[in-house]
Amino acid sequence: LAWGHLTAGDFRQAVEIYRRVIATFEGPLAQELLTTHSHVATGAHAFLVWALAELGAFEAARGPAGEALRIADAANRPFGRLQASFGLGFLHLRRGEFARAIPVLERALEICHVSNLKALAFHGVAAFLGGSYAWSGRVGDAIALLDPVVAQTATMGAWFDHIIAIVPLGEAHLLAGNLDEARRLGE
Repeated sequence: LAWGHLTAGDFRQAVEIYRRVIATFEGPLAQELLTTHSHVATGAHAFLVWALAELGAFEAARGPAGEALRIADAANRPFGRLQASFGLGFLHLRRGEFARAIPVLERALEICHVSNLKALAFHGVAAFLGGSYAWSGRVGDAIALLDPVVAQTATMGAWFDHIIAIVPLGEAHLLAGNLDEARRLGE
């Protein structure tokens, strides 16, 4: 339910629901739940960070970003580390802290490759990393990363991933002065 609100752009509702999910990991059963469902806890924190960052609530997003990293490190599972890195990297991206976003998102992308998690998160991580590359002046790197992502997501019919990748690709082409390509992507 929270993911649906997040992807539809209803960030306030997503924040509310993710906070309720996180609350289930508090109290007397917290440690047991974190042991068996760390991926849910990490994901809820990471996606809460995403929703808060989209609302410009950067300071409010810092706590959940740190908690996602803590849970992921304690669980020692690649998918949790991927989720936590994704959340923190996205926060840096939205803050315009591209130099901080890039290594975190590169780490997340590496986890996707090494741990064979491409189907679960590669396109989203690549989209935000590509955006960070573009806005940090690494336009060539952005285009090289995002071109295949946009093509793959279109072929797969993964429309949400396609949308979040095509926007930074268009921005990269615009920054590179490729106005015709930027316009084509924007249509």
